[in-house]
Amino acid sequence: MKLHIGILFTLSVLIVSPFAIGAEDAKPLKVLFVMGGGYHDYAKQAPYLTEKLSERVNVQIDIVSGGKDSHSVPEIFSDPKFWRRV
Repeated sequence: MKLHIGILFTLSVLIVSPFAIGAEDAKPLKVLFVMGGGYHDYAKQAPYLTEKLSERVNVQIDIVSGGKDSHSVPEIFSDPKFWRRV
């Protein structure tokens, strides 16, 4: 039984190691965080969310802010170049 556990442990290390090593060299994932509206305190929420996300994942976060009311649309959505990148 101990031999089986040892073999399973060795195999799992050999399988997982290449992925763990390659993760450090990977480019950061680009994230667009679009915020706005009148229902949340985005000035406090956005830095907290981006900090916590960056601690867990290799990301580059761009923050775009819209208006403070619920009917305003962030300017980035009005830009035709934005929709070509999606």
